[in-house]
Amino acid sequence: MRMLKTIHEWKDWVLLKKDGILKQAKWKLVVGGILLLALIVLLIVLLSGSSNVATTEVMRGEFVIDIKTRGEIDALNSTNISLPRIRRRMSLQIVDMAPEGTIVKKGDFLIQLDQSEMQQSVDESNDDLANAQAQLESEKATMASNMAQLQSQLEQEKYSYEQAELNLKMMEYEAEAKKQEYEIRMRKAEVALSQAKEKIDSQKIIDRATLKKAELSVRQAESELREDERNLSALTITAPINGLVVYQEIHSSTGMKKVQIGDTPWHGMAVMKIPDMSTMMARTTVNEVDIADVQQGNNVIITVEALEGTQYFGHIDRLATLARRENETNIKVFDADAVIDSTDGELRPGMTCELSHHYWKNPGCDLRAASVRFSKRG
Repeated sequence: MRMLKTIHEWKDWVLLKKDGILKQAKWKLVVGGILLLALIVLLIVLLSGSSNVATTEVMRGEFVIDIKTRGEIDALNSTNISLPRIRRRMSLQIVDMAPEGTIVKKGDFLIQLDQSEMQQSVDESNDDLANAQAQLESEKATMASNMAQLQSQLEQEKYSYEQAELNLKMMEYEAEAKKQEYEIRMRKAEVALSQAKEKIDSQKIIDRATLKKAELSVRQAESELREDERNLSALTITAPINGLVVYQEIHSSTGMKKVQIGDTPWHGMAVMKIPDMSTMMARTTVNEVDIADVQQGNNVIITVEALEGTQYFGHIDRLATLARRENETNIKVFDADAVIDSTDGELRPGMTCELSHHYWKNPGCDLRAASVRFSKRG
């Protein structure tokens, strides 16, 4: 029995060992198949992509940056033409303007604003001045008449006083009762004379105050008339310098637009400018994506659509530090001004232009390698 049990145990061990060997062989076969499949896929990808991949040799050199932006020609220095600031509340409607692009000289006509309302104000100020002057003359006449009456009364009181004084002297040898009566008359005449003098002094003080008030009214009326006349004259605007007439954009119900006849801009708003054509510039905007590659002082090449084949050279003179949204979109840009180094007299403010920001970044950088592979994304 022991022998038989031993034989069965050995048989079971041989069967378990055989199962282990078979499982291990199957696992190695599965792993080998996966590795073979991965290798096949990799070869397929490499072979299929080789036709869309380009290679090039890279050498030591300079990395060229070329950014193009669009802008508008303007003068570096300009004299703004603004509407007058008038304290009186009134609308300033433009009824006539010198055509844009007109060459003007100092003193030439530029803008005519509606004068009807201000002319009415001038007429009213003239009437107010006339009334104030008439009132002044009337006060002077009244004061002269009153003073004449007071002077006459004073003279009468003087005469009464002198008469009482004489009568009192004549009563020197009369009865005591009669003498006292004339003394009382004398004192009354003295008081009346004193009151007449005081009344004249008081009237003079009153007359000076009345006269001062009337004269102040005249001066105020004269001042208002002069101001209205200046405002009326200011409604006709002339050129302060020689130059070229350029219309400016103003706010309207539909957005920004160039000023035109019939508009009613705000008081003090700039509606025109006369540029100094000796030094020109180009105003442009730089997208926030490119701002890191644009710096103040960078050289630019400027071409103008209206002057085909002509190039102008300049440099970035001003670069905004803060971005803004362009035309109410989500695109953010930085304002930039490029001063043109020299001009031939053909450039005019408002011309559309293109700026090429062409310069070298990291000159002489080491780009050596066996090859660089550039892939194009689909």
